Amino acid sequence: MEQLNFLALLSDLAVSRFVQLPGSIGEDYMGVSEILATIDSEIAKLQQARALLSGLAAPAAKKKVGRPKKAAVAARKAAVVARVSEKPAKRRKKRHLSAEGRKRIAEAVKKRWAAQKAAAGK
Repeated sequence: MEQLNFLALLSDLAVSRFVQLPGSIGEDYMGVSEILATIDSEIAKLQQARALLSGLAAPAAKKKVGRPKKAAVAARKAAVVARVSEKPAKRRKKRHLSAEGRKRIAEAVKKRWAAQKAAAGK
């Protein structure tokens, strides 16, 4: 089956490579955008042929440079939300400081400041 696909792909490449030159000067030439589209399709066909020959799947797309599109960002956020929603997070119980604990900390800080002032005064 792969050989038939490969042979069909090669025959398409052979036909597309056969280019006829215009017979007279009055005939229209291909526009730049048409030429670029043809080149892009040729590149895609050659990449498919290479992938078939090397036994790999279609080549992976390269990461584009620049800021990602809104749709890509939204899809990524949706994937993160889906992952987070699958596993419920263990919530840590919030800790509270008692009045007695606050008082002990305040006294310790005052004692430390007094020791620093005494050391600076010497």
